[in-house]
Amino acid sequence: MKPYYAEVLSRLGLQSGSLLEIGAGEGEFLVYASRNSELEVRGYDVHEHAGRDEERNSRVKSKLQDAGLDEDAYVWISNRDPLPFEDESIDAVVSLQTLEHVEDVDQLFSEVYRLLAPGGLALHYFPSAEVLVDPHSAVPFVHKFPRMRRRLLSFFSCLGIGKFRKYARAHGYSRNEFVDEFDGYLSTMCHYRGLSEYLALSKKHRLEAWLSPPRPFPRFLPVTKLLARFTSIYLYQRKPDDSLS
Repeated sequence: MKPYYAEVLSRLGLQSGSLLEIGAGEGEFLVYASRNSELEVRGYDVHEHAGRDEERNSRVKSKLQDAGLDEDAYVWISNRDPLPFEDESIDAVVSLQTLEHVEDVDQLFSEVYRLLAPGGLALHYFPSAEVLVDPHSAVPFVHKFPRMRRRLLSFFSCLGIGKFRKYARAHGYSRNEFVDEFDGYLSTMCHYRGLSEYLALSKKHRLEAWLSPPRPFPRFLPVTKLLARFTSIYLYQRKPDDSLS
């Protein structure tokens, strides 16, 4: 369980209704939400991002079954597939450490608007382009300077900064193999954007949007922008309920 799961569930402010997780990964948040609320949980992930992990599908199914969830609560799709959920059928949408992996955020936010029920809330927790240290490799600046990425990965690995030693112990990686792994991963699987772009795309799709830092920091935009250099940030999106106007 990730330490921010409780905060995410608290920020949603829902104990019942339907929840969809975008990029549900190992299914851990779905299990957590089902055990700590009355929410009807569903999630999906994309085949392309599973990479070489051929065992993930069976692991997720096992976790869902152990939690008493139907395995149909989690679906696998392709990046090219439309989301297989009905219009205005979801009360809350969540994505956790996912937005930086989405190539077409414009299309995703369009789908978020389509799926949310009027008054529904989406909550995204993610690192933006402002962050100084890429959280995937734990190496500074590698996502900001792609032309220098390989040299930065190698240099900071020599200094013991980043995840090289962890990968060396766990997988027997050489430094060059670590550089190859994360140069490829950051080039093909990560699409960092600035906070202002996420807000602009939210507005484009008629989603009321605002930013917040993690607790205990106050929701004050200058504080949020400063903390975005060091940590993931929350993006809220609410679909207006036209029936209330």
